[in-house]
Amino acid sequence: MSYTTYTIPYYAIVAEITQDYDERTRIRGLSSMINTGAICLGNILPAILPSIFVGLGLSLSMGWIPTINVLALLALMFGVIAIRSLLSAKLQRETASSGSFDFLKTMLSIMKLRPFKAFAFFIFFYLIASSMIQTNIVFMIVNCVGLPDDYMALVVGVLAVIMLIFIPITTKIAEKRDRRTACLVMFSLMLAGLIAAKLIGIRTLPMLIFEAVFMAIGTAAFWTVFYSISYDLVEVDELTNGTRREGAITAVPQFIQKFGAAIGMWLAGIFLSVFQYNSNLSAQSEFTKRGIESIGTIFPAVFLLISIVGLIIYPVTKERFSKLLIALEKKRAGEDYTTEGIEKLIGKTTIASKHSKKD
Repeated sequence: MSYTTYTIPYYAIVAEITQDYDERTRIRGLSSMINTGAICLGNILPAILPSIFVGLGLSLSMGWIPTINVLALLALMFGVIAIRSLLSAKLQRETASSGSFDFLKTMLSIMKLRPFKAFAFFIFFYLIASSMIQTNIVFMIVNCVGLPDDYMALVVGVLAVIMLIFIPITTKIAEKRDRRTACLVMFSLMLAGLIAAKLIGIRTLPMLIFEAVFMAIGTAAFWTVFYSISYDLVEVDELTNGTRREGAITAVPQFIQKFGAAIGMWLAGIFLSVFQYNSNLSAQSEFTKRGIESIGTIFPAVFLLISIVGLIIYPVTKERFSKLLIALEKKRAGEDYTTEGIEKLIGKTTIASKHSKKD
């Protein structure tokens, strides 16, 4: 609950700080790199702090109490840093927000935005793919590769390192072209890696790392551009409906994101049953091992492909967004504006002046 009440305004604030396409991309890229480091810290500290406190004379169970306190204080400290760093920020608030808030009505209104459907496909199906892989990794480590589940720490380490490499690469491509193109490139690499992993088979540690590398490439791209893509919808919404709803537009994709992740975990569990996985067996059958491979490779690849289709049809490009801002500035100033070049973004819902050009 605390995370939700913090994360929605935290991500939404970037859309209020700047409307510059590239600046939004850079902010989210830097934030993703810091986030990756924090995830590593969050995985490492619970593994080592209890032992440190045991060495100081506490029992193992008592060692977890100061560990929890350290983690809580770190979370609070980073939250305070984030808030204090924004105190002097000038926010974009050209239009006033509505005084009342109807969640369901607002959600439906945002979902009606022309680019939102493709955006939702992109989020939902990628999270299914990602969640299936993450849920299944430990099963591949133990049953396909034959290693103890402690090797999960190695996989997390590989994910972090590759993400730190590919986040700036994704950011640079997004600046040179646009976010959609950057994500398409990285998702295509991830798709090729998952297919190759299935064809070769994941029975050795190098192949396990191979899959982790390509998963990390797609993960780096998604978390670098996911929120900055959602920021595009803030201006689409303002031109379409005449209001800025940064918080709601950030929250709705997060809702879809969580739903997709839950579906992915649920499907992984169903497929494990289909392939006759039995936790009581010391060794699984070859049929089950091949099934576990598929749950972590080819099945997620299918959902990833659907996500790629959503990205392909997503209409907000860097060029169209620039034209959208021009029209929006004129609308704010009460001037005539044209919808030429941005018809795919606003459809027929925007009320333009009598001099507007229509598709």
